[in-house]
Amino acid sequence: MFFRLLKHQIILCPTQYASDITFYRCDEVCSSGTWGVYCSQQCACQNDAKCMPSTGQCLCTPGWKGTNCDQSCDEGTYGQNCSENCECRNGAFCNPIDGSCNCTSGFKGYK
Repeated sequence: MFFRLLKHQIILCPTQYASDITFYRCDEVCSSGTWGVYCSQQCACQNDAKCMPSTGQCLCTPGWKGTNCDQSCDEGTYGQNCSENCECRNGAFCNPIDGSCNCTSGFKGYK
């Protein structure tokens, strides 16, 4: 939260809201790509990650991890923040987004 002093009035707004100078309402959520007090900070999120307007924290899309969602999943992991373990067998490629397996030559099946 932040305080804003205007014309002898103190306006208290949550950090993800901007204060309307004319009406003192704090009713505007930060636009996409910005966060913080008066929405003055630029988000550093990458790969279609969502930026939280109050903290600037990035919510990674499946297949990505890291503070700014700029690191792809390590081999053998997939999903949100690469938190799931793949179950592919016999050298199959694990899709880092949904964990589906792409079988190598000579194999078929789900894993």
